[in-house]
Amino acid sequence: NSTTTMVSLDEYGEYEFIYYGCNEDVSVQVDMISTEPVIEDPGIIYCDNEVEINVSSMFAGTWEVLSVPPGQTVSIESVDDDSAHITVSDYGEYEILFLDDCGHSDSIILNFSTAQANIIAEDHQYCIYTINLSALTPGNYDLGYWSPILWPDGVSLDEIDILDPQSNSTQVIVPEFGIYWFSYSACDEESVVEVGVSCPMSVPNSFSPNGDGVNDLFQIADLDPNVYSQSTLYIYNKWGSVIYVDPNYGLYGQWWDGKTTYSNKQKSSLSPSRLFNDYNSGYVVDGVYYYTLEVYNQAVKQKEFYSGDLNVFSTKK
Repeated sequence: NSTTTMVSLDEYGEYEFIYYGCNEDVSVQVDMISTEPVIEDPGIIYCDNEVEINVSSMFAGTWEVLSVPPGQTVSIESVDDDSAHITVSDYGEYEILFLDDCGHSDSIILNFSTAQANIIAEDHQYCIYTINLSALTPGNYDLGYWSPILWPDGVSLDEIDILDPQSNSTQVIVPEFGIYWFSYSACDEESVVEVGVSCPMSVPNSFSPNGDGVNDLFQIADLDPNVYSQSTLYIYNKWGSVIYVDPNYGLYGQWWDGKTTYSNKQKSSLSPSRLFNDYNSGYVVDGVYYYTLEVYNQAVKQKEFYSGDLNVFSTKK
């Protein structure tokens, strides 16, 4: 009977109320609704043990923990009615609940995770000693560091210069050709990359095996065992006969001295024995010979083939 009143309802829904007065009826419709709270999903939380989450809710409420990984803990600190700061003890999945004052709730599973970086680098560097390295990381964290983990024989760790080891992108200066391995460590994960550094081989076209200590060996300076794992050399005379062969040429520091030796003679269909002049064990005479050299380049992971003329001068000792 009052012009102002209060109505209590048992259920949400649409209601119509009528006021009678002065021989007039006036009605009003009221929609009594309840909205569900919705927690915003922050996505995967990389390389961190804390996060602030927000909830969209018409009413205040409380935060609760529903589940944690075995042996782990989580703490919740309310920032305001719409957000909370979550801190966990380790990586894993944690389920959090928000319960509003109307009795409605929403839950979310928070995934705290490590992250494996994806390294971007050229597989091979041609004739330069500078290597560019970049690491792409989920969540764009930049807390990692670079380090060399494998390098060629004869190279010391102090000779490998990483210009900015704590940057996602850096350059590395190396002292020699060969195979190098680098790691990027961050967020309890390690990523590795292999980079080969080499240059096309230059083969000399002459030597003088006369025992004077100058150019006495058919030595190929670029035939580096840190780069090449296989090396087969054939020497042919002007009639096309094989006069020298070595299936591991130069890899162990042994070079042709001009002598027709067959201690490393191959037995295969590719090099039949009839091509060898076994009766001749001396040095070759001066003249023009022909060579073929097949190598396997570990830096580019493929075979390479070289051939050409070879001039031999002054074999008298």
